Amino acid sequence: MKKLFKLRVSDSLPVPVGEVDSGVVAMAYSDKTGDLLSANFTDRTVRFCFRGNEVLFRVPKPGKPNGLCVSGNGLSAIVRDDLGRISWQVGIVSSVVRPLVGRKGVDAFCHRYRQADVRVDKMNGICQIPGAVLITADDSHCLFAVCDDSAVRVVGGNGSKGFSVAASLQTSMLDSPGSVCSVPSGLLCLCDSGNGVIRVVNPSGMRHVSIFGNPAQKSKSDGGAASARLVCPSNISAVSGGAAFVDGGRSLRLLDLKSSSIKTMYESAGFLGPVACSPDTIYFVEDLR
Repeated sequence: MKKLFKLRVSDSLPVPVGEVDSGVVAMAYSDKTGDLLSANFTDRTVRFCFRGNEVLFRVPKPGKPNGLCVSGNGLSAIVRDDLGRISWQVGIVSSVVRPLVGRKGVDAFCHRYRQADVRVDKMNGICQIPGAVLITADDSHCLFAVCDDSAVRVVGGNGSKGFSVAASLQTSMLDSPGSVCSVPSGLLCLCDSGNGVIRVVNPSGMRHVSIFGNPAQKSKSDGGAASARLVCPSNISAVSGGAAFVDGGRSLRLLDLKSSSIKTMYESAGFLGPVACSPDTIYFVEDLR
């Protein structure tokens, strides 16, 4: 079993919440309902963390969940299965479950992407923005949008591994993007994990707003966008004023968009897994084994 903790943004020490199964690979929080959800790769379930581990949904065989986010209205969970398809939208309050028909996903779009090549603990990110669900694919080094019209479009990366910063994310080179979230201001925070940077992007035109970190200096230091250094950012989740993320598997760090800075919140002696946030609290999984 792994431990679930919560850490208020204003506090310095995390508080234990309980245990989660070792198969948990993703979490999501609904501000609308106050529910924290977890996706379990081992038993194919999505569960309520605050309701005695009650099962909300089980992905039909042979699929297994490896991505989870909450819809824009906070009333449903979007579950991505291990074949790279956006497959189910599940009501958190109601019992409505519906397949997202026609959304084939990136495995059907880009033949370079193979789910078997992607480690579960480095799963692809997923988040919803108006009109689309965004997915990162670290094997093809791209950010994809699965749109409401069922089309799949490349909205970040040019398919080549590397680092470059163009005016638009669509013509920039990425390296194994690992996680993405939409913050309350409407901007996107994308973990360009292989490059050791976080890109802040305006989804209108996918234009860069700022970049935190430097791919030529992968280390850990706090500071402003130009001076902060990151190792390998992942598991990013929106919190009031910015986003919380895991860096290098061991550091829980906070990106503050108001001050354009990064600070370290917590250092683990083990391994940090999924992260999910309410407006003022960071929930994270820690494995000390």
